[in-house]
Amino acid sequence: MIRVEGFYISLCFVSFAGETLCDGRKDGAVCYGALGGTVVLQLVDDASEIPRYEWKKEKAIILKVRNSVVISNKVDERFVFTPSTGTLMINNLNRKDSGIYTLVLFDKDQKISEQRTLNLSIQGKQLFFNK
Repeated sequence: MIRVEGFYISLCFVSFAGETLCDGRKDGAVCYGALGGTVVLQLVDDASEIPRYEWKKEKAIILKVRNSVVISNKVDERFVFTPSTGTLMINNLNRKDSGIYTLVLFDKDQKISEQRTLNLSIQGKQLFFNK
Protein backbone atom coordinates (compact mmCIF):
# COMPACT_ATOMS: atom_id res chain seq x y z
CA MET A 1 0.00 0.00 0.00
CA ILE A 2 1.36 3.42 -0.93
CA ARG A 3 0.13 6.69 0.50
CA VAL A 4 -0.15 9.50 -2.05
CA GLU A 5 -1.56 12.85 -0.88
CA GLY A 6 -4.14 11.32 1.42
CA PHE A 7 -5.09 8.42 -0.86
CA TYR A 8 -4.05 4.81 -0.65
CA ILE A 9 -3.19 3.01 -3.84
CA SER A 10 -3.09 -0.75 -3.73
CA LEU A 11 -0.51 -2.21 -6.09
CA CYS A 12 -1.74 -5.69 -6.87
CA PHE A 13 0.71 -7.75 -8.82
CA VAL A 14 2.68 -10.94 -8.44
CA SER A 15 5.54 -12.10 -10.63
CA PHE A 16 6.28 -15.71 -11.56
CA ALA A 17 9.12 -16.62 -13.94
CA GLY A 18 8.97 -13.35 -15.88
CA GLU A 19 5.16 -13.33 -15.94
CA THR A 20 3.43 -10.64 -13.90
CA LEU A 21 -0.13 -11.22 -12.67
CA CYS A 22 -2.22 -8.10 -12.08
CA ASP A 23 -5.72 -7.88 -10.63
CA GLY A 24 -7.58 -5.40 -12.82
CA ARG A 25 -11.02 -6.22 -11.41
CA LYS A 26 -10.98 -3.07 -9.27
CA ASP A 27 -11.26 0.32 -10.91
CA GLY A 28 -8.03 2.31 -10.85
CA ALA A 29 -5.64 -0.64 -10.58
CA VAL A 30 -1.97 0.13 -11.19
CA CYS A 31 -0.05 -2.64 -12.95
CA TYR A 32 3.61 -3.05 -13.81
CA GLY A 33 5.25 -5.22 -16.43
CA ALA A 34 8.88 -5.86 -17.31
CA LEU A 35 10.14 -4.75 -20.71
CA GLY A 36 10.23 -7.87 -22.90
CA GLY A 37 8.25 -9.87 -20.32
CA THR A 38 4.62 -10.95 -20.00
CA VAL A 39 1.75 -9.47 -18.01
CA VAL A 40 -1.54 -11.26 -17.28
CA LEU A 41 -4.39 -8.88 -16.45
CA GLN A 42 -7.31 -10.41 -14.54
CA LEU A 43 -10.19 -8.35 -15.95
CA VAL A 44 -13.27 -10.24 -14.77
CA ASP A 45 -13.94 -13.62 -13.17
CA ASP A 46 -15.68 -15.11 -16.22
CA ALA A 47 -16.19 -13.01 -19.36
CA SER A 48 -18.34 -15.67 -21.02
CA GLU A 49 -21.21 -14.57 -18.73
CA ILE A 50 -21.08 -10.95 -19.95
CA PRO A 51 -23.36 -10.12 -22.95
CA ARG A 52 -21.06 -7.46 -24.41
CA TYR A 53 -17.82 -5.73 -23.49
CA GLU A 54 -15.16 -3.50 -24.99
CA TRP A 55 -11.52 -3.17 -24.08
CA LYS A 56 -9.90 0.19 -24.85
CA LYS A 57 -6.37 1.55 -24.75
CA GLU A 58 -6.58 5.27 -24.12
CA LYS A 59 -9.73 6.03 -26.20
CA ALA A 60 -9.27 3.51 -29.02
CA ILE A 61 -11.33 0.31 -28.89
CA ILE A 62 -8.90 -2.60 -29.24
CA LEU A 63 -11.26 -5.51 -28.56
CA LYS A 64 -15.07 -5.84 -28.91
CA VAL A 65 -16.91 -8.98 -27.82
CA ARG A 66 -20.62 -9.80 -28.00
CA ASN A 67 -22.07 -13.10 -26.69
CA SER A 68 -18.55 -14.56 -26.40
CA VAL A 69 -17.81 -13.83 -30.08
CA VAL A 70 -15.01 -11.40 -30.96
CA ILE A 71 -16.52 -8.72 -33.23
CA SER A 72 -13.45 -6.52 -33.55
CA ASN A 73 -9.84 -7.26 -32.64
CA LYS A 74 -7.28 -4.51 -33.21
CA VAL A 75 -4.47 -6.03 -31.17
CA ASP A 76 -1.61 -8.09 -32.46
CA GLU A 77 -0.74 -11.71 -31.71
CA ARG A 78 1.10 -10.70 -28.51
CA PHE A 79 -2.33 -10.17 -26.87
CA VAL A 80 -4.22 -13.31 -25.82
CA PHE A 81 -7.69 -12.97 -24.29
CA THR A 82 -9.26 -15.97 -22.55
CA PRO A 83 -13.01 -15.39 -21.91
CA SER A 84 -13.47 -18.37 -19.56
CA THR A 85 -10.85 -17.02 -17.13
CA GLY A 86 -11.41 -13.31 -17.84
CA THR A 87 -7.69 -12.72 -18.43
CA LEU A 88 -5.80 -10.69 -21.00
CA MET A 89 -2.18 -11.78 -21.47
CA ILE A 90 0.28 -9.46 -23.21
CA ASN A 91 3.56 -11.08 -24.28
CA ASN A 92 6.88 -9.47 -25.25
CA LEU A 93 5.96 -6.18 -23.57
CA ASN A 94 7.24 -2.95 -25.08
CA ARG A 95 7.02 0.66 -23.92
CA LYS A 96 4.08 1.36 -26.27
CA ASP A 97 2.00 -1.09 -24.19
CA SER A 98 2.09 1.39 -21.28
CA GLY A 99 -1.04 3.46 -20.82
CA ILE A 100 -4.57 3.64 -19.51
CA TYR A 101 -6.73 0.63 -20.39
CA THR A 102 -10.51 0.68 -19.89
CA LEU A 103 -12.91 -2.25 -19.75
CA VAL A 104 -16.53 -1.32 -20.53
CA LEU A 105 -19.19 -3.91 -19.64
CA PHE A 106 -22.69 -3.79 -21.12
CA ASP A 107 -25.87 -5.46 -19.85
CA LYS A 108 -28.35 -7.45 -21.96
CA ASP A 109 -30.12 -4.18 -22.88
CA GLN A 110 -26.83 -2.84 -24.36
CA LYS A 111 -26.46 -0.24 -21.58
CA ILE A 112 -23.15 0.30 -19.80
CA SER A 113 -23.32 -1.65 -16.56
CA GLU A 114 -19.75 -1.07 -15.40
CA GLN A 115 -16.55 0.62 -16.48
CA ARG A 116 -13.06 0.09 -15.03
CA THR A 117 -9.66 1.50 -15.81
CA LEU A 118 -6.17 0.30 -15.09
CA ASN A 119 -2.83 1.96 -15.62
CA LEU A 120 -0.21 -0.33 -17.13
CA SER A 121 3.41 0.78 -16.81
CA ILE A 122 6.19 -1.08 -18.60
CA GLN A 123 9.54 -0.77 -16.86
CA GLY A 124 13.10 -1.81 -17.55
CA LYS A 125 15.95 -0.98 -19.87
CA GLN A 126 16.29 -1.95 -23.49
CA LEU A 127 19.61 -3.68 -24.08
CA PHE A 128 21.34 -3.41 -27.44
CA PHE A 129 24.15 -5.70 -28.47
CA ASN A 130 26.56 -4.99 -31.31
CA LYS A 131 27.83 -7.92 -33.33
